[in-house]
Amino acid sequence: MSNYNNIFEKIDSSSEDNNLQDLSFLNEIVKEMCKLYNEGLKCKNSRSILETLEQFLLKKKQNPVNIIDFCLDDQTNPTIQLVLASCYRYGKWVEKDDHKAFNYYQKSAEMGDASGICNVGYCYDEGIGVEKDEYKAFIYFKKSAEMGNAYGAFNVGNCYNHGIGVYKDEHKAFIYYQKSAEVGDARGAFSLGACYRTGNGVEKDEHKAFIYYQKSAEMGDTSGMSLVAECYRNGIGITRDLHKAKHWYQREKDLTSVANKCDWLRNIEIDDNLKKILTENQYQLSWIPYDDFKSIKKIDLLRLNYCMNQIIIMKNL
Repeated sequence: MSNYNNIFEKIDSSSEDNNLQDLSFLNEIVKEMCKLYNEGLKCKNSRSILETLEQFLLKKKQNPVNIIDFCLDDQTNPTIQLVLASCYRYGKWVEKDDHKAFNYYQKSAEMGDASGICNVGYCYDEGIGVEKDEYKAFIYFKKSAEMGNAYGAFNVGNCYNHGIGVYKDEHKAFIYYQKSAEVGDARGAFSLGACYRTGNGVEKDEHKAFIYYQKSAEMGDTSGMSLVAECYRNGIGITRDLHKAKHWYQREKDLTSVANKCDWLRNIEIDDNLKKILTENQYQLSWIPYDDFKSIKKIDLLRLNYCMNQIIIMKNL
């Protein structure tokens, strides 16, 4: 990492004392901003981190646009390059520009930052600001993984699992998911659970599947919460416990916005009481207690089956 104190080193020697004080204050703001960004990388995506930075800057009564303008002069701090890349990628405080986003990720990578290297891989994988190249994506993911980057290891696992930029190897996929989980990545833990549940790259073990689903859930992963609930509901790898199943379904619901997922229900001809249960999202569809059906006079099984399939599809979007 570069020295944050050098961010505003280009100061006119004739500047007044108040200007020097202002620059010193801004230097501390940027230093704290970089710290928040690096902390956010452990559990948030870059878009969410930008929201956190915005709240921080507003709390400090700083105009985010002005701060970003100051950051544009920095050519030595890899975290600053990541912040700028994220801004250009999502059009936050600057005009959206995928090519500039890629360039700033690349600058961070050239400074030896593991997250920057991983993001260059992501750009190659998705074709963000650069021509899509799955082999280059794999190379960058692997390099970041070798530096201990959890998301890099997770992506290497995905590459081996699906044959992206490299030959398919389910056991190597399992190994890299394991590396990712070991350094605290919820997606890696969830993927390990999936491997154990299906016997993908490792001997099938439903109890270990439950353990890793639970680890991912405890790290805040909503997919993990859903699978923990399913395991408790159906006794997969753990003793059946409907109370705990409902608890985990509820936790997932509390963290997941579903307002835009149920619009399609308004035009489906199903019993109004059943529609009410679904649109209010009182329960996951796989968790609707029998008592809640007492007020429903008639259920068209064909339409109900259609609704179930639509919810599963929308949930996975």
